Formats: sequence, structure tokens, C-alpha cells
Amino acid sequence: MKVSGRKKSLEIVLGVIALLLFVAASLAWHYGRIRQQMCKPVLEKPIQFEDGFSLQGSFSVAYSQNYYVEVVCPRTNSPQSGWNDVVAALSKALPVKFAVTCNGVTVAEGDSPGEKNRTASAAEDTRIMTSFAGEAGKTYELSFHTVGAIPAVDATKPTVRITCLCWASSDLIDMLFSNTTPALVVAGVGLIFALWSWRIFTRKP
Repeated sequence: MKVSGRKKSLEIVLGVIALLLFVAASLAWHYGRIRQQMCKPVLEKPIQFEDGFSLQGSFSVAYSQNYYVEVVCPRTNSPQSGWNDVVAALSKALPVKFAVTCNGVTVAEGDSPGEKNRTASAAEDTRIMTSFAGEAGKTYELSFHTVGAIPAVDATKPTVRITCLCWASSDLIDMLFSNTTPALVVAGVGLIFALWSWRIFTRKP
């Protein structure tokens, strides 16, 4: 009876742990899905660095976050021999004028101010031009004009992109649960506890 009682208690404890882990996995999955949606660009359009190029675009945001206006140069669309010129150009102010408005009110504007607002990865080089606080459910308008030519950048087939920089968050929870992978790990651990509990339940006394 004593052994059977311990077995029953261990089975209950493992079952409760498994249940809590499954609940945690569900919450992590939900949070990760939201973060993945937030990281998708709300606007991305091809641009040209030829004097006189003009672009108008509208977009809406589903989450209240800081959003960034970027010029993105894919590395796959430019010969590596000329990439130093692209890097040099993106490290300085670009010859563009832009504005983001909402209901006729300007929320961000400029001509690519600042220096060294550049990020890089194996796939692309990015010039971060400005940021603004987006409000959920609101529609915004982007006005983008090129006032000078940069052939090296134009050869990369650049785009203007507006996105939320999820990787830039300083919140530990945001960094840990930026996608659904942690949820799968937690669910896997929960499954181990559930199987362990079931094994004890079905084991003969």
C-alpha cells in the first residue's frame, strides 16, 4: 500500500507538471506567433536611386510599436566587387526625402539624417533612416523621393521597407519568445513528463 501510494503521488505530480508545461507552451506559441507577425514588414516596395524617382504608398499597422523606415540592399543582386561602394553609400546620408503621415499629420520625415545608421547580414545591407510610433489600426501614407543618383546602390535593386525591429528589443521575454520555437521545446518537455506519468500509471504493481 505504501509503495502504491507513492506511485500514485508521483503519477499525479508528473501529470500536473505536464499539464502546466502544455499550458505554458500554448501561451508561448501565442506570444511567438504575435512576435512573428510583428516582425513582418508592413510595407516593402522597390525603389530607384535615380534623380527624380518618386514613390507613394499606404500601409496600416496591427500593433502599437516603434516602426522603422529603411532602405534595404539585397546582397544577392549586386556583384561583390562593387559592394564596398554600397557599404560606403549606406554609411552616409542618402539623397532621399521622405515623410510618413497619418490623417494629414506628419509622424516622421527627413532626408536620411545621421551617420552610421547601417545594419548588415549575410543577405542584405540596410540603412535605417528614421522611426516613428505606430498606433494599432491606423493607416499611414509614405511619400518617398530620390534627389540624387547612386548607381552602386541602384544596382542592388533596393527596396524601401517599413518594419518593427523585433531583434532590437531589450526585453528578455521578447528576445526569448520572438518565434514559436521555444513553444515547441516547452511542449516537448511537457510530453516527456506526460509519457513518464502514463508509464507509471500503466506499470504493474
